[in-house]
Amino acid sequence: MVNGAIIAQKSKFVAKQAIVSLSLFSILAPYASIAAPPRNPDKTVNCDMLVVGGGLSGAATAYEGLLAGRTVCLTEITDWLGGANLRTGDIRIR
Repeated sequence: MVNGAIIAQKSKFVAKQAIVSLSLFSILAPYASIAAPPRNPDKTVNCDMLVVGGGLSGAATAYEGLLAGRTVCLTEITDWLGGANLRTGDIRIR
């Protein structure tokens, strides 16, 4: 009996989630056409490794790739490497 009650509660929860999802979809659907059209690439580059994000892990990965003799492409949305660690002062550079 307990398992049946748990399944019934989960079913009601899933049904509520579906209603919320459908409601959001019906509200946001008209705005789907406002999205920016896909861009043509400014430049095409060939590389052995593509590292997305120049945070601490991305910079370390790119560095190790260079040490291994790979051609590395590193992308970063900001104009500094190190990510939030350097921005918030978690890592101090002397």
